[in-house]
Amino acid sequence: MQLHPAPVCCENACGGSGMTCNGFDCNDLPLSQCNYEYGTGKEFDATGKHCMLADMKRYMTESQPDLAQTFECIANVGTYGSGDEKVMLSATSALGDPQNAPGGCDEGFLRDDALLVLVFITDEEDDMADDGKGSPGEPAEWFQAVVAAKGGEEKSAVVLGLVGDSNLPMGLCPPGGDPNGGDGMGAEASPRLQSFVDMFSNGVIGSVCAADYTPFFAEAVGVIDTACDEFEPPG
Repeated sequence: MQLHPAPVCCENACGGSGMTCNGFDCNDLPLSQCNYEYGTGKEFDATGKHCMLADMKRYMTESQPDLAQTFECIANVGTYGSGDEKVMLSATSALGDPQNAPGGCDEGFLRDDALLVLVFITDEEDDMADDGKGSPGEPAEWFQAVVAAKGGEEKSAVVLGLVGDSNLPMGLCPPGGDPNGGDGMGAEASPRLQSFVDMFSNGVIGSVCAADYTPFFAEAVGVIDTACDEFEPPG
């Protein structure tokens, strides 16, 4: 599953014989350069439906009407797209200066006075960047990028990851999982992503192959509650 920057279905429809996509004329699709960049907030669900985020932002705030319904819309990312997910490229780009600086696609998203909670769910390892595959850097560099985004305060971030775990003694994923080949089942062992999460004091790792994610998120809520209690905004 890849969080592709642009609504693929509309691109495909308008690139073929279609004249409209989800009510938009193909010559008037509400797309900007931000729709094609990694790390920018989503505006469309997997079908190309616009999620109508408030205040012309690419993320939700407390002023968002119908918060639950809007979250359901933007969380519907689908399963179509490249098998090269680049999870950490998306995460570190979302927290970097180009997107968060004045005039950036996600201006105002990253705040000094707020705890950062990073959640990723993937059935693939984020391999070393090679021939355009995988995210640049090593787990330690991804860690430093997140910490830098929080002003050097490592405990100001909570990182939650649901990944392939067939490399672990009590892993739930079957060995040799290949989500992009064969029967498309299972998940790749993800020692790099596991290592990244383990670097955080407030890190929680779980198996993407679990039948029920409730225990994982119950543990995560406890970690977030504690982190919130201990969080001290700068200044």
